[in-house]
Amino acid sequence: MLLATALLIVGLLLVVYSADRLVFAASILCRTFGIPPLIIGMTVVSIGTSLPEVIVSLAASLHEQRDLAVGTALGSNIINILLILGLAALVRPFTVHSDVLRRELPLMLLVSVVAGSVLYDGQLSRSDGIFLLFLAVLWLLFIVKLARQAERQGTDSLTREQLAELPRDGGLPVAFLWLGIALIIMPVATRMVVDNATVLANYFAISELTMGLTAIAIGTSLPELATAIAGVRKGENDIAVGNIIGANIFNIVIVLGLPALITPGEIDPLAYSRDYSVMLLQAGKEVLAIERECLAELDQYINQNFTLACEKMFWCKGKVVVMGMGKSGHIGRKMAATFASTGTPSFFVHPGEAAHGDLGMVTPQDVVIAISNSGESSEITALIPVLKRLHVPLICITGRPESSMARAADVHLCVKVAKEACPLGLAPTSSTTATLVMGDALAVALLKARGFTAEDFALSHPGGALGRKLLLRVNDIMHTGDEIPHVKKTASLRDALLEVTRKNLGMTVICDDNMMIEGIFTDGDLRRVFDMGVDVRQLSIADVMTPGGIRVRPGILAVEALNLMQSRHITSVMVADGDHLLGVLHMHDLLRAGVVADVMAKAENIRLLILDVDGVLSDGLIYMGNNGEELKAFNVRDGYGIRCALTSDIEVAIITGRKAKLVEDRCATLGITHLYQGQSNKLIAFSDLLEKLAIAPENVAYVGDDLIDWPVMEKVGLSVAVADAHPLLIPRADYVTRIAGGRGAVREVCDLLLLAQGKLDEAKGQSI
Repeated sequence: MLLATALLIVGLLLVVYSADRLVFAASILCRTFGIPPLIIGMTVVSIGTSLPEVIVSLAASLHEQRDLAVGTALGSNIINILLILGLAALVRPFTVHSDVLRRELPLMLLVSVVAGSVLYDGQLSRSDGIFLLFLAVLWLLFIVKLARQAERQGTDSLTREQLAELPRDGGLPVAFLWLGIALIIMPVATRMVVDNATVLANYFAISELTMGLTAIAIGTSLPELATAIAGVRKGENDIAVGNIIGANIFNIVIVLGLPALITPGEIDPLAYSRDYSVMLLQAGKEVLAIERECLAELDQYINQNFTLACEKMFWCKGKVVVMGMGKSGHIGRKMAATFASTGTPSFFVHPGEAAHGDLGMVTPQDVVIAISNSGESSEITALIPVLKRLHVPLICITGRPESSMARAADVHLCVKVAKEACPLGLAPTSSTTATLVMGDALAVALLKARGFTAEDFALSHPGGALGRKLLLRVNDIMHTGDEIPHVKKTASLRDALLEVTRKNLGMTVICDDNMMIEGIFTDGDLRRVFDMGVDVRQLSIADVMTPGGIRVRPGILAVEALNLMQSRHITSVMVADGDHLLGVLHMHDLLRAGVVADVMAKAENIRLLILDVDGVLSDGLIYMGNNGEELKAFNVRDGYGIRCALTSDIEVAIITGRKAKLVEDRCATLGITHLYQGQSNKLIAFSDLLEKLAIAPENVAYVGDDLIDWPVMEKVGLSVAVADAHPLLIPRADYVTRIAGGRGAVREVCDLLLLAQGKLDEAKGQSI
């Protein structure tokens, strides 16, 4: 094993060395035959860093080890981005400016997608190989075209570095000498790599695909590593990214194309399901990294001009008017909307419409913000003389400080970017992002200067979640008039129960003819009556009511009432002015109004409800029968809620740590078909459930009461703790029931899910 490892390392080093000598010889030969140096640099030298991968792929293909070749191609691309680009950034953080890279980067993403289509079916066909090699020819022609353009227009940082890599001396004898040495070493070295990689794969019981992804990919990527680090150390940053982009394209069209052409057949399915996905994600992240560097340069433009712009907007007695054409206009609309929602009155005016009458909306008390990346928008420049005549302060946001708009502005904000993300450099991308960020910076600066608060924000967002929390009051949503459940103190318990049933709020208020409160009767009071063992037919409501009762004022915020109800673990509360009853507020009213918006949004997507048993479906107590058998007490209301959920297309499952025959019987009675008992690790049962029902974790709700439930609760879309759950579990849960486990908590959760999905009334109207 040690010998095979040593031979693999030596083989990789010899492959890299022979590839380097081959590129050296080819460069001299190309120069001798009159090929322009820039074309040699952008083709032979640039491709040379991928030559080790090509050599290994060719050798593996000739030995019908296509998985090794595929692994080398995908692994090298992943390592190029994750390891090599990361190490180069550690050596020296850098920003990329090359125009050539701006055009090559989208090509890298495109060929990455092409690789996915080739690997998707788990087969490499000869037609796949021909297609990939055809793309390689097109790419080489594209590179030659770019080289000729760069030769005419003047080289940029990347092409300068590639020219610097060309050999400065040596004639044909030297070239042929190195060519011969390279061709002698290359087959021996590649055979060493392939044979010893196979030996190590068998020894460690790993696939050839994995060996290609790891050891061989790292070894063959050494030229890219050396080039990248050397580039950033010399300040030629574009070479670090440029060779990686070029190498990644070459790895797909050539290194992946060779095994398809030479030895077509099946490949390891992990090449697509695991390795290709990683490569594609990293390619996307590379694009974001380059764009992020471009945006970071905007920091230098937050300067004295930015302060002046903020001052003009802060002291503006009218409105901030935003103008822009095309994509700048779309950004301007968003900018005006942000200003308006954060305390700066603002609106958008289209420059073309302004020239035909809409300029009449602008007054001398306003401030105008005009946006144009070029700073030469004819529609805006035509308006500037009129704005000057009206003495309207003008703030211009452009990418060119020397532009007409910048010179005419009272304040100029520069948003110049090094490059656009568009591969053609035409569509506004980075520049519009920079403008958008500048607008947000202005909005936030003004927000802080004005002392803008969350309550101020809610006033301009009455329909949003924050607006509902900060503006909605109890008297907006409470039950009033005939909707209020109430009886007199002289009423019988039977009459009170009928009122509770008719009004469907789980309670009734006891009051006199003038609606003065004397007490309250809830479902909790009813449970205590049953526990007393008395004849309910002989009792009056005065005998069992709770005197007084919790109440809130009608003018308080609905969210304050919610906090009170949550802290007292109650589902309804009286609304009163002193002792005078004005209405009743139920938890469902708060849910319907969106005050508990986050929970409702999660509950709306639930397709599976998972329940614990002890402490959730039961009260957690274990009762012993006359014969020593274990007994549990289940709540009828919970059972009704479960049946409502099942008939409303919500699956119900039980995962419990204990085993009991009566739990099986209870499930059979309720129609629950998914039962897992004796589960010390509930995650195993949870995973099995998801697979059987083909349900995503975000579509699952779990109700638990103790810490053993948390591993599952943290993975689901809606985690629920019962009111008497473990103290460490309650603050972690998305929702805490008002009712204790075994006393109707499950019914409360079922009602919540049905309410969020608009099925509550329909479900309760069914006979179950």
